[in-house]
Amino acid sequence: MMIGGLVVAAVASITFIIPLPIEWLIVLRVVQGFGFAAVIPALDAVADRRAEAQGIVGTALSTATAVGSLVGGALFALGVAIPFVASAGAGIVFALAAVPWMLSAGARQPVPEGESA
Repeated sequence: MMIGGLVVAAVASITFIIPLPIEWLIVLRVVQGFGFAAVIPALDAVADRRAEAQGIVGTALSTATAVGSLVGGALFALGVAIPFVASAGAGIVFALAAVPWMLSAGARQPVPEGESA
């Protein structure tokens, strides 16, 4: 679900470069939001490492908020479509990079209750 959400968000991002009426842009933004929302349940996928996953995602979201505006503005100076293409490309790269990690995480054996990892 995490990888699918990243791909949906990336595809929605790349479509922002197409000149569309404002109504369609709003719909695409909603689709992009659903894609990013699909990533959040992955935080609870591995119960014994939930706190670690939430810390990593929280740090990434905070960093993205701080740095994203600066990078987006700099990319916008290069061209109107460049920030959207970069965002979609990054989403696809991160989705592909997550595949090996997701496969290895799925191979772990759950820790029985009452035992420590």
